[in-house]
Amino acid sequence: MDDCDIQIENYKVDFFSLAAIWVFLDCITTEIDMTGLSDDQSEVLPRGRQLYALYDGIYYSLPVKEDGE
Repeated sequence: MDDCDIQIENYKVDFFSLAAIWVFLDCITTEIDMTGLSDDQSEVLPRGRQLYALYDGIYYSLPVKEDGE
């Protein structure tokens, strides 16, 4: 039932900046809090499932490198 399956393939670079990734993931988390949950935040809405899938796709899939390495 996962209509939010996101696959990240064919990287154009060798790695992504860890600091930049964390900023982007923080933005996704904020968006989940604002639009992805019910008013009492007890239920994840379809928009929230999409955002969680995006977050997981980035967090678990992208090759990252510590800044300065």
